[in-house]
Amino acid sequence: MTDTQQTQDCPYVPMGNEPPLTDAEIREVREVLEADRRVKWFWATARRIAVWIGAVSAAILVTWEGLVKAIRHIAGN
Repeated sequence: MTDTQQTQDCPYVPMGNEPPLTDAEIREVREVLEADRRVKWFWATARRIAVWIGAVSAAILVTWEGLVKAIRHIAGN
């Protein structure tokens, strides 16, 4: 097998005297990459949820304080 044929068959090109990756090794690398993508997705989702919780909490707090001030003003205190 020539280098050109090997490059077309497999995206991994061994450098120096390294043997080419086996199918099992390629599968393992793909699993690691997929796990990495899932972790990135999880933490991105967790950040979005945390921002939404913070924004909703702030909105509730500001609204509540505004209502309390308005009621006190109407009541004459």
